[in-house]
Amino acid sequence: MGRGRTAYVFRTGQPLLLTPELLAELGTRGEVKSPGTAPAAWLGVPLKTATETIGVLIVQNYEDTAAYSERDLEFLSSVGGQIALASERQWVDEALRASEDRYQDLVENSQELIVPLGEG
Repeated sequence: MGRGRTAYVFRTGQPLLLTPELLAELGTRGEVKSPGTAPAAWLGVPLKTATETIGVLIVQNYEDTAAYSERDLEFLSSVGGQIALASERQWVDEALRASEDRYQDLVENSQELIVPLGEG
């Protein structure tokens, strides 16, 4: 997965308001390796379902080190939660449709008589 900023948020599952100072500290600890030019301000929040982290939502600014605040981090975390919930709901719906399609195919193409259990 690598050692970039986004991978760090994915690994930890925690939102991050990254300043140049914090980036330097994480780099010193070997937790983040920053390829290319680091942005002046960076926010990353995990997209988390009830059971796993499915992605990371980030915003960055290359000019203003004070572009984002803790309030922005809270807002982005809320948005990320909604995105994760919507994604999970879509995956569940797709899995249900696929299961229904398999069941319908089985019933329509079965050479055997299908009788529901419990009925005479």
